[in-house]
Amino acid sequence: MGNGGTKMKNFIAYDKTTGAVLGAGCSIDPESRETEAEGVIVVDTPVRPSEVEVDISGSEPVLIYLDQTALDVRDFWMHKEQASYEVLLASEGARKHFITSMTGQDAIYQAKYNEAVAYQADASPDMANYPFLSAEIGITAANASDLATLWIQLRNGWVDAAAAIEKARLTANAAVQAATTKAELDATIDTLKASLATITSG
Repeated sequence: MGNGGTKMKNFIAYDKTTGAVLGAGCSIDPESRETEAEGVIVVDTPVRPSEVEVDISGSEPVLIYLDQTALDVRDFWMHKEQASYEVLLASEGARKHFITSMTGQDAIYQAKYNEAVAYQADASPDMANYPFLSAEIGITAANASDLATLWIQLRNGWVDAAAAIEKARLTANAAVQAATTKAELDATIDTLKASLATITSG
């Protein structure tokens, strides 16, 4: 019931271009919500947005109520999308265990590695040519030689870990795409997390 006896109307909002259901609500005048991009369909009873689709292929939009089979399929694909996102998050988390996640940090690590390699190959190094080494001497290591050795060791260790993480990520992504049940998706994420835990604890 509305104010002064005015009846409230239930409606579904949808994207006029794609037909995607944007939400549901209740209003005295739902038609006034229509815009160039967003349309509304008035319904007799409240409807959950996840239980309907809007067909915009005809001259007028048509609200389609999904049966249980269709709802189960939609639910599975939502789980599949979520599983793909979890693979990404878990892999990124494992990478952060080894390297700092900052804009431009990868380039700095590469520059340090390049300096370290060049320094070790330089018979008479001039430290003016090695700004990253010069800046970190006395902080991470006592001298340039020890620091260069450390950077190369860290780089080699990171490359090995990065390769293992990438293999785990790609394996999980393939399993997510091949999965046909939610149980398989859950098992894939559990396996990925176990693999990454082994890598990060090694």
